[in-house]
Amino acid sequence: DNCGLLKDPNGPFALCHDAVNPENLFNTCVFDMCAWNGNTIGLCQNLKAYVDACREAGVAAFSWRTEERCPEVCPPHSAFSTCVSLCPPTCLIPAGGNCIGCVEGCKCDPGFVLSGQQCVPVEQCGCDDNGGRYYLVSNC
Repeated sequence: DNCGLLKDPNGPFALCHDAVNPENLFNTCVFDMCAWNGNTIGLCQNLKAYVDACREAGVAAFSWRTEERCPEVCPPHSAFSTCVSLCPPTCLIPAGGNCIGCVEGCKCDPGFVLSGQQCVPVEQCGCDDNGGRYYLVSNC
């Protein structure tokens, strides 16, 4: 049920098998699971590496995490998504950028933008100086 998920023809990674052969990552995963004494850190890192390889090969984002398997914990005012913009809305650029592609990760809730590593309401954003340097609100 652990590393075997990578090769399972009916598992969450099956839609990527034609684009990326899971064999190498499966072997790495088994090695890492042994090295980590069964700790799921090694498992999750390898599953994510396979998902990243799939995305690079052009496979559309797909859901593979569950509450039991490699859950992603997001900070307040954000939620996990399989496809988050590479240029998310921030205090400096509230509309976000025009980036192609996405990654899995935490996305700020509607009405919130990134300020450092936290999602804050736009009205709680920091400030910038004439040189375009941005400061967190606590440093304004």
